[in-house]
Amino acid sequence: MPESGQSDPTPAFEAANVFVPKQVYSKEPRPQPQPRCVRPPHPPNAPDPARWAARLAVSTAQAARGCRPVSQLHRWVSREILESLQVKAQRVHRINRGRDPQRMHIHVRRIRISEPAFGVVEAAVVVDDGRRPYAVAMRLEWRRDRWLASVLHVL
Repeated sequence: MPESGQSDPTPAFEAANVFVPKQVYSKEPRPQPQPRCVRPPHPPNAPDPARWAARLAVSTAQAARGCRPVSQLHRWVSREILESLQVKAQRVHRINRGRDPQRMHIHVRRIRISEPAFGVVEAAVVVDDGRRPYAVAMRLEWRRDRWLASVLHVL
């Protein structure tokens, strides 16, 4: 009840159809967000995924251009990827008509790494062979104490 001589402003606001909050600020401290479960992004004994993805991208680009035997990648990529690289290398060999491929110096321009789950790395690597840049997208999974490329695309 307002003190004598003062009018209650609430009915005037209600008549004007204006929302008046009863309590604007709470005196209690805000509840702090619960910390997420912190876990290492990849196994502790695994090699650095960024360096490993960069090396695999360069080796894959060399194999696709015919500068490196595809069989050298058999421990690091899945069977499907190995077969598709073999087909691509044979196609390049036919185009070159059996000539020895020139040794190319392929270097990494840029690499982006994402770790969506424990033991899983998704990488986008831009490599350059001196003539044009290539993008290599891959998904690496930690299996049997090594990184294995389960998906790999050379664009």
